[in-house]
Amino acid sequence: MIFIDNYDRSFWNKSLFSGCIILTLFATLWLMFADYATSNTRLKEYQLTGDLLRRILMASCLIIYFVRLQVTVWVFQKRKWTWLETITITVLMSFVLYAYARVGGNNKHVVGAVEVIGILLYLSGSYINTHSEYYRHV
Repeated sequence: MIFIDNYDRSFWNKSLFSGCIILTLFATLWLMFADYATSNTRLKEYQLTGDLLRRILMASCLIIYFVRLQVTVWVFQKRKWTWLETITITVLMSFVLYAYARVGGNNKHVVGAVEVIGILLYLSGSYINTHSEYYRHV
């Protein structure tokens, strides 16, 4: 049933998903870079206070992922989204984005060779995934 009308763009489903993901992204970026000393005391336990360069790299990866995700959802993916799928993916992806930032953003170790290799692997994987989605789209 999901594949009925393969070219239905599911505008409202994808809009809800995109809106929640962008709110999660902005909240996560705020938690990564808000001034710890002057921020709200209720949110201090969620703030990310690891190495600054590491947080910048994590934020960059999150932004790259967000852009790739939006291109995939709005351009490459043309099948119909059900509401159950929309809600499930929205909750799961919001959690994953914050969890990814929390684990990496609280790490206080200085960025080294392992992280550089990780970034290169991340960029390569992002290219391979987006490139394959593009060819599937074409």
